Amino acid sequence: MLRERARRPALRVVHAALALAGRGDADLVLESLESADRGRRANAVELVEAVGGDLVRPLLPLWEDDASATDARRDLADLASADPDPLMRDAARRAIEGGKAMNVETLPTISLVERVLFLRKVSLFADLAPSDLKQLAGLAREAQHVDGAVLGREGSVGDQLFIVVSGTVRVVAGQRVIARRSVGESLGEMSIVLDRPRMASLICEGDVRVLTISRRDFDAILHDRPQVAKGIIRILAARLDEANRAA
Repeated sequence: MLRERARRPALRVVHAALALAGRGDADLVLESLESADRGRRANAVELVEAVGGDLVRPLLPLWEDDASATDARRDLADLASADPDPLMRDAARRAIEGGKAMNVETLPTISLVERVLFLRKVSLFADLAPSDLKQLAGLAREAQHVDGAVLGREGSVGDQLFIVVSGTVRVVAGQRVIARRSVGESLGEMSIVLDRPRMASLICEGDVRVLTISRRDFDAILHDRPQVAKGIIRILAARLDEANRAA
């Protein structure tokens, strides 16, 4: 029973590792891991180990012979308490605890694993490698805001980039709503990149959860990861087009 509980979150960790590696057949691999066919399961374990490496290796005994279950639980406990990598500790802890399906929009807090998975879908960071996404996820800070909260006021100096995790944020210039930003979209990048006062206010529409990145950290990302500039160019072009349509 304990082993079955551990498998559920472990499957999510394996799925995350496969997705980060760019595997398009993740669902098929997970299905093979759960197969009653020992040969098919063994092949899936071998594939997952080759793709996921150190991140998933401690979890694989969960799909091997039952004699390995005790060793797997002991290894997971050691990883959860002592591994120097926070991503590994988080993955091991979730595999031990069991739990419901991950959903970054409903979780009370977002773990490092979920942040990596979420950020890889954000257009601004689409060109970053998994290792860079992991570093970025460690820099981002989570914040929750109630309806009507102001993330930034028009004319003020922006010092944070916001990425919407759940909810909607209105972009208001003067008295006019010129846009709405929702899950996976960024706000505040123009003020940071152009080093100019905000062109609009950012107002929460209902409860909103965001990840924030400071100007200093974002400047460091641009310096160390020039490929992020591609995402910035795409977004700035879209924002200018949006402003022209609203004029």
